[in-house]
Amino acid sequence: MGTAMGLSLYSTYSLEDVAEESPNTVKFFQMQFYTDRQLMATLLKQAEKVGYKAVLLTVDTPVYGRHKERAGFHLHEHLKYANFLSLQKKKGLKNNEEVDAYISAMGDSSVDWTIIDWLRSTTSLPLVVKGIVTAEDAHLAVQHGVQGIMVSNHGGRQLDGVQATVCITTMVVLLHLFVIWSC
Repeated sequence: MGTAMGLSLYSTYSLEDVAEESPNTVKFFQMQFYTDRQLMATLLKQAEKVGYKAVLLTVDTPVYGRHKERAGFHLHEHLKYANFLSLQKKKGLKNNEEVDAYISAMGDSSVDWTIIDWLRSTTSLPLVVKGIVTAEDAHLAVQHGVQGIMVSNHGGRQLDGVQATVCITTMVVLLHLFVIWSC
């Protein structure tokens, strides 16, 4: 249809399945940061291998919000986190609840901008940071060599009270242009 899509790591369809079913669609792979760097590197290689065009790095979820808990969200047992099936088997995780707990525990809230250098050493895919909400972070992202910035507040679900994306986008763009212009 002439559009692009971003596939979440948490999809119930695997990177490979989506690539096979949509060979002519531009695909981006969305992932977070994990303490298990080998897992991250493996997932990036899988995305490369099956033709994804970039990585959307979600930077605004160092810890997960309570929106799923408040809404009573859970993945039904007949569905699986398709990109975690081998990890689930390897770790002996019996159900989606255990997978959720393991993934949450593996989230890395200690990352800083130097991880971009490490990521570049593990993949040839362009890096797009998703979740930028300040002009200062947009400027830092550019300084650290990311190829794209996606302003996002996760629909306000991760951090209650964050400004609307349209307001943030205007502020980030204007302040970033001012920083570039004044330099």
